[in-house]
Amino acid sequence: MHDAVSLIPVPVARHTLYVADAETPLVPLRPICAALDLDWRSQQAKVRSHPSLSPCVVMITTHDSIGRPQQMLSLPADMAMGWLLMIHPDRVARKARAALVAFQTSAFRLLYDAWQAARFGIPPRSGRPAGDLLERVEGRPPLSDHPAVARAVARCLRAGEREAALFRETRAERHVARREAASVGLTARELRILVDRERWRRLRPQDQPALPLGHDA
Repeated sequence: MHDAVSLIPVPVARHTLYVADAETPLVPLRPICAALDLDWRSQQAKVRSHPSLSPCVVMITTHDSIGRPQQMLSLPADMAMGWLLMIHPDRVARKARAALVAFQTSAFRLLYDAWQAARFGIPPRSGRPAGDLLERVEGRPPLSDHPAVARAVARCLRAGEREAALFRETRAERHVARREAASVGLTARELRILVDRERWRRLRPQDQPALPLGHDA
């Protein structure tokens, strides 16, 4: 069992996967199953019963949007890719096949890059399709600086900080945020990625750790 860790959102093929900001890159499997429309219970059972994967399972503790602790089954990034490669595209829904192939071919590199960026300040490569809207987030000026997008992200962050008792107000806040983002062509999924990035940025210390010895900057 690990102490509570933050999750780094990693955009891959118009989905958001995550890697834990831990000493080693740990990948929660449930978000992958959700993206591929895979039954989580059956996949969890397969991982726990697999002779090679089961010993590598790590339960990490994170916090949900209102601060409650939750546990997530994860695997080291390389073992998570081994599990992914065992899934044949013909065994998933037709609409999820392209995402599965993209995950199998690029997810390991992108997840590992994002983990390195968090631990050592090494800039990660982008997982967004060429010309995609969020590909311009880091451009000049960044899309996140657009007033409508900035307001939408701020609204979502405020909504996530509210207590569960204010669910109705929280839902209304998110609805307004999605409407503002849509006014400049941002989808709900892309807004969620921006919110995740901003939430993670606020949790990170201002000074990134130095590069490890022997690493070329």
